[in-house]
Amino acid sequence: LNNEMKRIQSRIREIHEKQEALNHEASLRHNDLLHTRSLIQADANNALYNVTTLQASITTTQTALTKVVEALNNTRGTAESHRARISAIEESYAAVVAQKEGKRKKLLERNKLKYALQRKVKE
Repeated sequence: LNNEMKRIQSRIREIHEKQEALNHEASLRHNDLLHTRSLIQADANNALYNVTTLQASITTTQTALTKVVEALNNTRGTAESHRARISAIEESYAAVVAQKEGKRKKLLERNKLKYALQRKVKE
């Protein structure tokens, strides 16, 4: 009976030691899980910050692009205005050139008639 009691107590001690080892292992795994969860939360927070920053950057870029488009439209309007003014100046210049050419031809014709008349007078 005494031997049987010692054997049972020994077995209880073994079971108790195994239970402590299992509890210790469970505690370590639990701590690992908590650490892993905090790392995942930190990564998620970082990703959220990056997304927020990216959204702000996109908004800033959209605003800048809108201003560029407005500037291009203004430039296009100014260029069209300049083109119209240049065309008007070219037309005016062409008219002046044509008028001078007309006067030159008339003067040439008058000079021909004048010389022809002088020749006839001499003859």
